[in-house]
Amino acid sequence: ARELLANFYGRLSENSPAPSGGDETSINVQLKDDNIHNGKDAIDREVFDADGYVREMLERKKLQELLKADDAMCREIKTLSGDMQALVYENYSRFISATDTIRDMKQNVGALEDEMQSLMATMKEIDATSTAVNSSLADKRSQIDKLVRARR
Repeated sequence: ARELLANFYGRLSENSPAPSGGDETSINVQLKDDNIHNGKDAIDREVFDADGYVREMLERKKLQELLKADDAMCREIKTLSGDMQALVYENYSRFISATDTIRDMKQNVGALEDEMQSLMATMKEIDATSTAVNSSLADKRSQIDKLVRARR
C-alpha cells in the first residue's frame, strides 16, 4: 500500500526523515511545525495553502498518522465551533439586552415628553392667570402708590 501511495503521490526522497509517531497533540504540533519549516504559512493563518498542506501530508505521513491528524483536527473544529456558538449566543444575548434597554429608554423619554407638554400647558395657564391678576390690580396698585407717597 505504501508503494502504491508513493507511486501515486510521488516518491518520498530517500534522505527525508521518517515521520515520528505519538499522540494526537504531538501530531497536531508536528503538522504545524512541518508546515512552518517548509516555508508555508501555518494552518491558522488566513493565507494558508490547503492544497499544498494536504499534498505534503499525503507525501510525508503514514496512513495511521493521517487518521490521527484527521481525528485531532475534527476535535479541534468541533471545539472551535462550540466556542464560536457560545460567543454568538453571548453577543446575541447582549444585543437583545441592549435592544430592550433602548426600548425602555424610548418609552421613558416618551412619557417624559408627555409630562413636559402637560407642564408647559400648565405654565401657560399660570402665566395667563398671573397676567390677568396683574392687569385687574393695576388700577388699585397705582392708587396704593399715590397713598404711600402722600404719607411720606
